[in-house]
Amino acid sequence: MSELPGAWTEVLFDEINSFRSQTIDPSDYPNEVFELYSVPTFPTRKPELLKGSAIGSTKQVVTPGDVLVCKINPRINRVWKVMSKTDKRQIASSEWIVMRAKGMEPEFLRNFFSSQAFRETLCEDLTGVGGSLTRAQPKRVSKFKLPIAPLAEQKRIADKLEAVLGRVDACRARLDRVPGLLKRFRQSVLAAATSGQLSNEWRSLHKTSDRSQEIDIGEDTIEVPASWQKATLTDVIDSTRPLCYGVVQPGEEISGGSLLIRVQDMLGGRINTEGLRTISKDVDAEYKRSRVKIGDLLISVVGTIGRTSIVPSNLEANIARAVARIACRDGIDSRWVNYWLCCDTLQWWLASSSKEVARKTLNLSDLENAPVAIPSFPEQQEIVRRVEALFAFADRIEARLTEARAQVERLTPATLAKAFRGELVPQDPNDEPASAILERLSQNQKSK
Repeated sequence: MSELPGAWTEVLFDEINSFRSQTIDPSDYPNEVFELYSVPTFPTRKPELLKGSAIGSTKQVVTPGDVLVCKINPRINRVWKVMSKTDKRQIASSEWIVMRAKGMEPEFLRNFFSSQAFRETLCEDLTGVGGSLTRAQPKRVSKFKLPIAPLAEQKRIADKLEAVLGRVDACRARLDRVPGLLKRFRQSVLAAATSGQLSNEWRSLHKTSDRSQEIDIGEDTIEVPASWQKATLTDVIDSTRPLCYGVVQPGEEISGGSLLIRVQDMLGGRINTEGLRTISKDVDAEYKRSRVKIGDLLISVVGTIGRTSIVPSNLEANIARAVARIACRDGIDSRWVNYWLCCDTLQWWLASSSKEVARKTLNLSDLENAPVAIPSFPEQQEIVRRVEALFAFADRIEARLTEARAQVERLTPATLAKAFRGELVPQDPNDEPASAILERLSQNQKSK
């Protein structure tokens, strides 16, 4: 721990902890309602109110201001302060290490136990085999060194942290809303594209009729320009490369084998080429009908229904059974068909047309009957150009969001580290030094 301000001191965890375990079996009081601090409810930051009959094991008795440090899977930062006294007895599960330091500011301690320095020390020597089975060792924690500020400064630090971290949390909450906004933005772009609104100006310049027509999509309809052709997916497919799914039994992965595209490789309309597995050349030859070419549209038809991707250049691969290939004929831009299938109405149609077998499956016979509207090829290209520009704008915002989130996530640990170096608030020479707190605690313990 770095050098502390002069009025601060260091102390061992157990030197200031006056908590002595007192247990209770709530089932002995079946009709009494308890205020229970349990690990599963920690994310809500609200204790459960349960009758004793609903609580299945012995608990620790806690009091207001006690600070609870979760010892189960301590890599998850869970520190809780027991709330003000109510008319109900307060109890906590045995998965909490309890700190009760009379004469100390509980919020100061809670924030320190949440700091990166404490968390790293806590996770250095765990018992258990991993993950949720790991435990911090209370005996070891009892020997951890804690920085202690003068009581008045502890309160100033707690108040400052509440204000600063509150703003950080508010910023995080605002950033958390952005993905939803971007999703709705992309959905709105697709809705405008597939209804012809996005290309209104283009049709006006090319003196195309401004009348409209409706296309039935199951129980729903999409209103599109009258100049667009009503069709089904069959009408957009190259007859020499019919709709098909891929390899049923890929066999073992083969070093140097042929690449195989699976549903999990199709992300955000693109194919993650780095994660592709391989199949033998013989299996690939057996399923040569489903090999892909640049510009082919792929769609998931088993399990996850309706996820799409466009095959990029320089990718020679086959597809898995859960993926179908749509090879578009001349005069059809596969990117337009992709946007059409990705709009909310068509995604609903694809999902509702699938059948529940061992896994949810969209049969090719149903897929090829999917309703499709076909603008002229120049209008398809204009729509694709506009959608790509708007999606690129959304992608740039998403990249900035990722960067902003990373900066926000660094703020809390940096602020806590600054607080417990004594740099967050100014020191007051008139403050009673921390050593006086410890002396009083020692005298109180001796008098008991």
